Amino acid sequence: MYPLRKEPFTSDSPPFVPCHGIVHEGPDVSENVALAQDSLNRHVVIKLVATGTQEFNILSFLKEATNITSSSFSSVMPVLDILNEGEWTFFVMPRWHIFGGVLPDGTVEHALNFAHCMLKGLSLLHTNNIAHKDIASHNILVNYLWAGRDADAKDIAFHRDLCSQGRNEYAIFDFDRAIKLPSYIDRSQYRLPIQYSFEGSHLGPAFECVLAPIDYNPFTYDVFCMGRLLCYELQYITELAPLLAPLLDMMLTPNEKKRFTAEQALEFFEKLRSEMSQEELKRQIPGDLPATPAWHKFDRWRNLPRRFVETWSCYRQYPPSLPQRLLRKLCTYDRGWNLVYNMRLIFRTIGDYILWRPRSRIVL
Repeated sequence: MYPLRKEPFTSDSPPFVPCHGIVHEGPDVSENVALAQDSLNRHVVIKLVATGTQEFNILSFLKEATNITSSSFSSVMPVLDILNEGEWTFFVMPRWHIFGGVLPDGTVEHALNFAHCMLKGLSLLHTNNIAHKDIASHNILVNYLWAGRDADAKDIAFHRDLCSQGRNEYAIFDFDRAIKLPSYIDRSQYRLPIQYSFEGSHLGPAFECVLAPIDYNPFTYDVFCMGRLLCYELQYITELAPLLAPLLDMMLTPNEKKRFTAEQALEFFEKLRSEMSQEELKRQIPGDLPATPAWHKFDRWRNLPRRFVETWSCYRQYPPSLPQRLLRKLCTYDRGWNLVYNMRLIFRTIGDYILWRPRSRIVL
């Protein structure tokens, strides 16, 4: 699935065509990534990865698991080819552009397409026991290239043209912090030391990680981070797409056991989206919608139809209790976080000793 060219599509244009021109350099390219063009003049990215690492294993798996055709795109950046050179391996992938945000004045259908792509990609990863651990906008790609370093009016117009024709695709990429568990490990029971939760998203860790636990589940963490990303991009259109209220609340709930899995979130989204009419999907998003508060302060259920609220009220999340707020406040300070963490560690050790509860070894 190569990037789309800048010219508007015609009825004779194939859905995926090469860009024109030779690219010699690109913005913000890391030292282990090179930009190139193949023998057919198609833009690709070549990434250098140490052989035998988690990233190597994941990208090798994605070479077989992902599809580069538009009809069944999995919303995870596919690997086109692998060039093994002993201790180092070159992975060849299509060159797409870093995601710059959902069009603020597009249609509801286009906005929901972004959510659908993200949930499909996350579901594929989790189904195959892959935890990304760094779900954020800088690890999302979109299937076109800007003409220069910065977008101009023609680039924006081209983006709108893609959206209007339903040809825009989004994909998750960058697995340098990801892990892939063996198939025999139950991902719902898998835990990592809490320190690993702070190496990912610049937006901060999930709620349960803020409260200084001893360990965390990277898969429920991924779902939380995806829900937070969708909030930043889409929560302002909740009145136009009410399904976002229960979906986002169930992805962001601080109750890990109650939180949607990636598969449940995708199934829920597809079910409620299928019930929307074409008129609802084709509604234009007003360009003057007011900005919403931060995701954890915004009431996504406000002004929604009463019948809808009653139907899905069991999914609604309410503000934390006073003890929870006090604990979170305490944990915002380094000394407070360390105090709570060490208290949890002491009580767990005592409980394990008294009740003789040997814990299975954590696999890293």
